[in-house]
Amino acid sequence: MLLVPVLGAAWIGFGMKAFWALTAAAVAVDVVYFTAGIRWLGFTNYLFVWSAIFLLGYAWLDGRFSDRRMLLIYAGLAFVTLLLLVHLAPYPVSMIGVPEDPISNTTPPKAILIALAVMQCGLLLAVEAPARRWLASRTAWTATVAINATIMTIFIWHLTATTLVVFAAYLANGIGLRLEPGSAAWWWARLPWVMANAIALALLVAAFDASSDRTRLKRPQRPPGATWPARS
Repeated sequence: MLLVPVLGAAWIGFGMKAFWALTAAAVAVDVVYFTAGIRWLGFTNYLFVWSAIFLLGYAWLDGRFSDRRMLLIYAGLAFVTLLLLVHLAPYPVSMIGVPEDPISNTTPPKAILIALAVMQCGLLLAVEAPARRWLASRTAWTATVAINATIMTIFIWHLTATTLVVFAAYLANGIGLRLEPGSAAWWWARLPWVMANAIALALLVAAFDASSDRTRLKRPQRPPGATWPARS
């Protein structure tokens, strides 16, 4: 938050040049991190990597990502970059830290996360127009509002739900926990695993969102006699 005014000024003054400068700085830090073994320098990428990704939001607001064909090209190029980096460079495949990997892509952040962000932004913004048309329907918008009403509760308790599911699986002789990641059995187990997590999360949300005295603090309150504005 402290850097928002600085990044806003950088965007106004330099536009995408600021993004590329931050990206170049992040790449330079990674090169030194991997080749010279100066690990403490990698923590400067908390500034360079996340600031570069933040500027993508300004680019979107300024209409830089309005061409759907170019967005898909950006996403494709970023995906190829990701493949090259994880196969030809010392970046691990997982974008988050896992115990088996000696190097984490997130602690400290690595430049590969910028490629991931560009790919995700390209894919998501490419479907922005049809998504807006879909949300124009009353059913879709009502579902969106209903989910957003409990979104903070979902965010707070989703890891707890997973922990409970893992603990239950452990008590049940480790069912689903000893599968080889990427194997056929592992992939077939994804659907019941996601369903179990969803059920556990739904129960936690039902229990804590409805009963919490703080629920009123995260939901807009309608003054007596007032009506909600129509969705524009």
